[in-house]
Amino acid sequence: MSATKLQWFYTDSGHPGVDNYDTVILIHGMNWHEESFHPMYPFAAPAGLRFVSFNRRGYPGTTPYSAEEQALLTSSDTASHLLFHRQQGLAVARIVLEILADPKLALPESGKVGVLGWSTGNWFVLALMSALDHPELLPAERDTLSKRITHAILGEPPSAHMGAHPPANGYNPAAEPVPDLLEIARWASGYFDHPDLASRDSSRLEFRKYLSDPSPAVDRLTAEEIARMSLNAGPIDGPFLLPEWREANELATREALRKVKDGLWPRVKDISIIWGDKTFWLIPPGLWALEDYAKELGGPPLDIKLLKGGNHFMILDHAKETTAFVKEFISA
Repeated sequence: MSATKLQWFYTDSGHPGVDNYDTVILIHGMNWHEESFHPMYPFAAPAGLRFVSFNRRGYPGTTPYSAEEQALLTSSDTASHLLFHRQQGLAVARIVLEILADPKLALPESGKVGVLGWSTGNWFVLALMSALDHPELLPAERDTLSKRITHAILGEPPSAHMGAHPPANGYNPAAEPVPDLLEIARWASGYFDHPDLASRDSSRLEFRKYLSDPSPAVDRLTAEEIARMSLNAGPIDGPFLLPEWREANELATREALRKVKDGLWPRVKDISIIWGDKTFWLIPPGLWALEDYAKELGGPPLDIKLLKGGNHFMILDHAKETTAFVKEFISA
């Protein structure tokens, strides 16, 4: 991977109009690429923030995975999966460095820099947190990252990507023999009433029935907006959801938390998490797994904020509130 420079597509919310400001680099989820963050862009400058969002590998404008990487992604053994995680952590480190050095952005060196993942994007934030000691990083690159990155923010971390054990009665329309892409989007962007979140019992979550009011986020988007923001990225991100990936995802998540706890990133003092209590069922077990891992490891601290009434697509439906939470994290 290191032999060929990767091409990355990214956009930003614009200069906030002040000399000193903080930057948050945004990593998108499955199917919904960097443009899904654009509803948050108008709220960045008033909060004294600048958002920069990039398309991950294989999404528009960014280099796809190589044949070797795709083979690791689709393999069935944990060692290959962990190697893939390590490689992608290095790749994310390199795009973060590219953004920090981009003269067109001219980001202030005095400002804080957070990296925020949404949904599947959290997997890549954690891969970055494991990558600072990667042997292919140059000392100058490692020094820049350790001095500039101040916050790791997980937005709506899915249970599969955190390596949580799935409940026996779980449901995912993406696993149907002939997946209905629109129904998957409705399910993922819908609002759910979960009867007993305090129990931390994943078998008691509402798996299927999203509310009609509020309606799923995608039902309030035009066909043009959906086409502009999304694509079918099953071959790119689908393997992470398979049972064969669970062990690697748990090991990788634990390793990322351990490295933050042990001070590999001197300016990252905790892991920030935002989630909504009306989200689909895949998210609460992901949060609980992170809490359990951090407790077992003795850290790092988790700064968890709940968006009351928030769905999984909070970056669309609750863009202002999500930005406000990000501001709180960065200001801490």
